[in-house]
Amino acid sequence: FAVDLNEKKPYGLNEGLSRDSDVTELEEMLAYEKPYLLTGGPPCEAFSILQALSKDKRPEEDTARRLELGRRHLHTAVRIYRRQYEEGRLFLHEHPGGATSWDDPEVVALRGLQGVFTVSGPMCTWGMEV
Repeated sequence: FAVDLNEKKPYGLNEGLSRDSDVTELEEMLAYEKPYLLTGGPPCEAFSILQALSKDKRPEEDTARRLELGRRHLHTAVRIYRRQYEEGRLFLHEHPGGATSWDDPEVVALRGLQGVFTVSGPMCTWGMEV
C-alpha cells in the first residue's frame, strides 16, 4: 500500500501524515501488515533548495508553517523507518539529493546505522519528466 497525499488508502487513510489520527492509523496498518519493504517520500517542498529562491516573496509565517509540517512528516517517516530497521525489515527513503532534510539530525542518525546506505541516481535517466 502507499501512504501519501495522492493515494486512496486501503484502510481509509487519505490525508497523508498531517494529522495525529493519520499517523496512528499508519502505525496500526504497519503493525498488522509488517511490510518487508516500506518506501517513503515525505513532501520535499519544505526542504527544497528551490524554496530558498522565493523565500523573501512569501510571508515568514507561511515558510515557518511549511517547515514545521515538513519536519513533522519527515520525523514520522524516520521513526517508522527505524521500526522497520529494528524489526529486520527494509525501508527506502526517497528525497531529492539537494534537499536540506538530509542534514536533519534524525536523518543523519538514521543514515549512520549499520547496513543503511545512501544511493544517488540520475532521475532523468530513469524516466523522470518535468
